[in-house]
Amino acid sequence: GWRLLDGQTIKVRAIGDGDNYSTSAWSNAVTYIAGVSTDTSIGGTTDTSDVTTDSSDVTTDTSIGDTTDSSDTENPPKDENSAVGNQVGNTCPGYDMEIFDENGLTGEIFNPANNSGKITIINFWGTWCSGCIEELTFFDRIATEYKDSVTVVAVHTHVLFDTAANYVNTYYKDSDMIFVKDYPCDSDNQYSDEVYFKLLGGGSSYPITIIVDEYGVIISKIMRSTTYDELKSIVNDQFIK
Repeated sequence: GWRLLDGQTIKVRAIGDGDNYSTSAWSNAVTYIAGVSTDTSIGGTTDTSDVTTDSSDVTTDTSIGDTTDSSDTENPPKDENSAVGNQVGNTCPGYDMEIFDENGLTGEIFNPANNSGKITIINFWGTWCSGCIEELTFFDRIATEYKDSVTVVAVHTHVLFDTAANYVNTYYKDSDMIFVKDYPCDSDNQYSDEVYFKLLGGGSSYPITIIVDEYGVIISKIMRSTTYDELKSIVNDQFIK
């Protein structure tokens, strides 16, 4: 079902039976989404989400799937009690998302906030995004090589979601990645922004990647396409701290 946040213009879809909304999904959305902008155009010409991580600026390209070179992010000191937010050093907000596989939606739920004890890599992608498709193989490698200590979550947009299961069946049927679906902020607009994408600071371009440590703290934001070497370096840095 769809429910309007008090005082907000965002409609959030919480997964559950009837009115039995998921407590963790709803509370996390209410806690943080109030501060998130609700630009309803995907691939718009203006992106105001300049993201700063430590002293490095990361800028996003304004066209979906296109990328620009940006400075690397740095790992902040671990803080198990940091405030919930979408910046490096914040506790990553959680949200219940439904898992899908090569056969479609499974009815199972994954929430990054419940993945403590393992590094969580959250990648936002879509089958329509050439940059997303190109880098997805890097995430697959990381998921396989670090499966005991890293969870890779590939969050597909609601846009063209009907193509996602077939794509997974063709290329990633046996992958160690977890595939989940994001949901639109507005049920009446199929091209509106997605809930979790916006919660984590998404602007107007894909892909983006958020990396969370074993304590649930955001350690890296990559607002562009990434590489296998970059992902591997960030993960390995966590093991030597």
